[in-house]
Amino acid sequence: MSITTYPNRCGIPNEMMEEGMAQRKRTVLELAHPNAAGIDIGSASHFVAMSPDRDDEPVREFKKLSGKTISIRIKDFLIVS
Repeated sequence: MSITTYPNRCGIPNEMMEEGMAQRKRTVLELAHPNAAGIDIGSASHFVAMSPDRDDEPVREFKKLSGKTISIRIKDFLIVS
């Protein structure tokens, strides 16, 4: 008996779906670009994330200010770290 909560998609039995999900969870991702940062640009604020070994606070929120001011603050955060 299956205990999954997702519906049977495209006629694929739940057992096959569970096996596929289990394989996906076992996949190990390799770090492709260790010097890359993630930037999420929002309407009220921007979030910048970097590798945790680069800074004590690897994810920071920058409240939206003028374009030049926020870009300087983000640049300073990324360069110093």
